[in-house]
Amino acid sequence: MKDPLTQYALLAPVPRETVGQAVRALPQYRALAWLLGVLGSWCGALAAVLRRWLCRLDVRLALWADKQWARFCATPFARAAADRAHRFGRAVWELPQYQFLRRTHSYFNRHSLVRLTFYCAVASLVALPLCVAYAQPARAEQVYLLVDEDGPRVIMNYPTWEEDTPMLRVSPEDTGDAQLILEEGLMVTVRHGDEVITVESWKETVDNLLRRLEIAPTAQEMIAINITGDAPLIHISDELRYERTERTVSPYKTVSYSNYTLPAGEYEIVQKGEPGYITDTYEDIYRMGRLVHSLLVDRQDDSAVTQIVEYGKLVYSQPNEARAVSAHPFASGEGGYLVFDDGYSMIYTREVINNATAYYGGTSTATGHAVGKGVMAVDPKVYSYGTTMYVGKAGSAGLVYGTATAYDCGGAVKGNIIDVWYPTYADCARWGRRNVTCYILKTSP
Repeated sequence: MKDPLTQYALLAPVPRETVGQAVRALPQYRALAWLLGVLGSWCGALAAVLRRWLCRLDVRLALWADKQWARFCATPFARAAADRAHRFGRAVWELPQYQFLRRTHSYFNRHSLVRLTFYCAVASLVALPLCVAYAQPARAEQVYLLVDEDGPRVIMNYPTWEEDTPMLRVSPEDTGDAQLILEEGLMVTVRHGDEVITVESWKETVDNLLRRLEIAPTAQEMIAINITGDAPLIHISDELRYERTERTVSPYKTVSYSNYTLPAGEYEIVQKGEPGYITDTYEDIYRMGRLVHSLLVDRQDDSAVTQIVEYGKLVYSQPNEARAVSAHPFASGEGGYLVFDDGYSMIYTREVINNATAYYGGTSTATGHAVGKGVMAVDPKVYSYGTTMYVGKAGSAGLVYGTATAYDCGGAVKGNIIDVWYPTYADCARWGRRNVTCYILKTSP
């Protein structure tokens, strides 16, 4: 065949080989198929052998069982038992009761309507005791609201707890009326709509009392029994309102102050705190035994008493760089206390005015102490050695030396003159000579 355009011979189309044919052409596939065929034939042969062997075994067991049964029936005991059974059957057959049952059974088989009636009667006789045993007496579902010192409690049909009060006994028994039993001789007030009835109670249930008064609550109405007063109050309505109170504790607050005359680390309770109480009054609305709304109508707050605690801030030493921010004289006019910028205080015995100068240099003082900031020279006749004073006006923004202790003396330091130590001549020149207010401090309890 030639191409109509080129006139060249066309090659015949080569058929395409599928994947399955290619796999089946593999030698590994042929070897695996042969091996599986051999295994299958062996398994089939083994199964056939087992099936024939089991069939032969079953036949042999059946023959053996028949043979053993025949041997047993040939024994004298078996023949005597069969003879007794035969005689018993003949005796039963001759009984008139058996003949009556046989004729009755034959009659039932011939009349299907009689048979059906008999079966229905038997089924009714069997089911009647069960119905009587499991039947519950019909009772109307009623919702009770018992109000006592513990608050309102909802009772659906029958109580689930037991309680005994001077007016009402509650029992969880599930028989007849709900066991809410009134004591005898109580003047019970019953309110139903616009009708208010007061009646003396017997020893009876609340339901029985309502029946005596010919009051029949509907399914939507609740029966509220209030025994918080002097006599029971029964209120029947589809909506019941009840006021209840809740009392919660209001904790007291603690306020702390600084006591500058009390030693540091100590405290004093000036006013003991006492907790207060918040009494909230709510109006609860019940419908069908459920609390549907609760409204806060009043709140009484017995305020708590605040506890006042004073913490001591008094110390007996302060560094030289501490600055007094205020001075507070005592009401007696003798001494007072200084409050420093670190919050602590020191007591001073006197407030004096001294003429203060400054000096520098040296290594030790007249009392053997090393010189340093906070050392001053005094006239021992005026201020004894070891006297500590605050040099400078408390709260002053000017040049203040701070606390200083009398450890030194000098030839020019006489009378109310004091000489404070500075490390350099420039510091002494800046200080110069000036009259300063000084506070003689108390350095021991």
